[in-house]
Parts: sequence; C-alpha cells; structure tokens
Amino acid sequence: EKTIQKFKEALTKEKWKRNVGLAHGFPYFCALFLTHKSKLVNEDFLMFALAIGSNLTAHHEPQCKIIGLKIFRHLVELGDEAMIRHLNIHSVVFNEVFPLIERCAEMEFNECLYEILYRIMLIDETIKLKPRKLITSLLIPILILKLILGDNNWCKFDDVMSKLIPHYESAGEENLSNFLLYQIVKFS
Repeated sequence: EKTIQKFKEALTKEKWKRNVGLAHGFPYFCALFLTHKSKLVNEDFLMFALAIGSNLTAHHEPQCKIIGLKIFRHLVELGDEAMIRHLNIHSVVFNEVFPLIERCAEMEFNECLYEILYRIMLIDETIKLKPRKLITSLLIPILILKLILGDNNWCKFDDVMSKLIPHYESAGEENLSNFLLYQIVKFS
C-alpha cells in the first residue's frame, strides 16, 4: 500500500514529468500487481492507472506514449474483466488508443496498440468477434463496406479495420507490413 501511495504522490497530473523513472517503472508495477490479483486491486487503483496511462499517451514524446500503452495493455490483459466492464475502462482505453493508430511508427508501439485493441474487442460485450467474409477481403474498400453493413452494424471493430487496412497499405518497412497483415488476419 505504501508503494501505491508513493506512485500516487509522484505521478499526478504534472509531477510525473519530474519523476520519469517512476513513470517507466509503473507499467512493471501494474503487471506485477495485477498478475497476483492483489487485494489492493480495486476501483481506485484501476482509475489511477487509467489516469496515468491517459496522461502519458497524451504526451508528445513517443516513448511516453509507449509507457502509457503498456499501462493500458496491463489493465485490459490482467485486470478483472467484470470490474473493467463495470467501470467502462475498456471504452475509455479504446477512446484514448484508437486515435493513435495513425501515429504508429515503431514496432513496440504497434504491438502494444493492436494488442490493446484486440483485447478490448474481447472484453466489450457489444462486440462479438466473428469472422466476416466481407472484412477478410482487402479488395473491398472501407466505404463500400460501411454502406453494405449499414450504420446499425458498424462498431469499434469496423473502425479499427478501417484504420488498419490503409495503415497496412502505406507501411514502408517489411517487418511493419508483415505485422499489420497479421493484425488484419487476427481481427478478421
């Protein structure tokens, strides 16, 4: 509990910039803390971790964004799904992470980002990840897909695919291109 208090004192709104070492260590602490399903994992801790992740992903430095993404990844991978749904953490994380798709440049950034998005799709009860024949074909433009599916069936999954496919098409590096193609297959 003292460790959590230390993080809370050092990683508030603007203080985290003066405590970069603690910011780098916080994702590891979250992973350890959430893996062992400590009694101290409660709404307060999850909301605190969510706030720290949001602060870091909003920062302009790519390394800070990656740290924030790691925090989010630990929350959605290791956190209690029922509590995450109850607190609507998965939707907040989606809203924080989704706009970052267009800024993906580093492989570590991409890995964290797409793992978070995929995990959110599994947690969100409004989305049922089922293979869609229309989505698996990269030849059908996204706008036509939206017209075919209609606004009623359009969901977060389709939003992710609508960003992922153009990102794949414009990827310059072979490793990034292969990784994005894997993500397209995984999501579809």
